[in-house]
Amino acid sequence: RYRDQNDDERGFVKMIKNNTITWTYTMDNGIWKVIAHEGKIYVGTQWASLSDGAAKIKRLTPNSQTPDWSYSADDRDFNQITSLVIDADNSVYGGGLTSHIHKVLSDGTPDWKIQTFQNTVALAIDPINEYLYTGTHGGPDEKFEISKRDLDGNIEWNFTGGQDMIYGLEIDSNGYIYAGDGKGYITKISPEKDIVWS
Repeated sequence: RYRDQNDDERGFVKMIKNNTITWTYTMDNGIWKVIAHEGKIYVGTQWASLSDGAAKIKRLTPNSQTPDWSYSADDRDFNQITSLVIDADNSVYGGGLTSHIHKVLSDGTPDWKIQTFQNTVALAIDPINEYLYTGTHGGPDEKFEISKRDLDGNIEWNFTGGQDMIYGLEIDSNGYIYAGDGKGYITKISPEKDIVWS
């Protein structure tokens, strides 16, 4: 991210090969998350004052200056897409400093948007059993929550933890969940939402 001559924040994606920049894509929004997947680049951005203001999920093709598609996460005036995951059908799920989780199909068509009432700063996909896991932002008087959802967004279960933020989620091949929080702790949770260790 950088600021231009008008002090507006912009973001860019660069492709580097053999220490040489081979492609640069610049956008009006600051960039919070970048994923490379099957020859495409997926970007989660923050809100911007230069255009329509909404945070975005974009899919880019390297060496092109035109996005394949762009989805506006118009939750509120200030938001950021800080977490992206992609499922086996190349559908994209986005969360972050917004009050929703978003699902966008591989062609850029919005599939669903679910209100969470808390910031969803961590996402993970279980590719074997096809579940989406979401970790929400806790606070001084709030506990974080991890939710197991089907790919339509329906909740299978919720796990409530300590008073902090889940920054990272990962799922292993046996369906166990690893959650990293803002205090430096990792918690291992079983597929049945029992704590294995912390």
